[in-house]
Amino acid sequence: MTQQKEDIKETLAQMQRICSQGEKCSYDIEEKLIKKGFNEADLQWILESLKEDKFIDDKRFTQFFVRDKLKFNKWGRIKISFALKRKNISSEIIENALQSIDQEEYMRILSDEMNKKNHSLKESNVYKKKGKLYQFAAQRGFESDLIYQVISSLELD
Repeated sequence: MTQQKEDIKETLAQMQRICSQGEKCSYDIEEKLIKKGFNEADLQWILESLKEDKFIDDKRFTQFFVRDKLKFNKWGRIKISFALKRKNISSEIIENALQSIDQEEYMRILSDEMNKKNHSLKESNVYKKKGKLYQFAAQRGFESDLIYQVISSLELD
């Protein structure tokens, strides 16, 4: 066996260990392989091997990513979608994962985060306060109509 084939098999085993430790997408592994200097053919062979053996599954990765970013980072659908697009996840996979979000939980998270922000703001001008609340939620990736809905339900005195 040539040294190059041994390097490829060794790298495959290393990527399997990395994938076993935490959910990864094709893009994450591809970036690691590019940094290691693999040519396109070897890179694709390693990726296909990882997919066949279920070490990589972009649908599974996307489901976990959506759940974790919503639950732990308190991100909205827009920000989650952009982050997944940067990882070259297909629009169809992203859309399916975003549709799995429970709307009641989503609204509860948005409302809770905006309530916390509302109480931390020292702004006395109601219009400026609404603007800061809107900007806060928009930067987290929540949709405008939902932000306005929550702002209208808050006591801004």
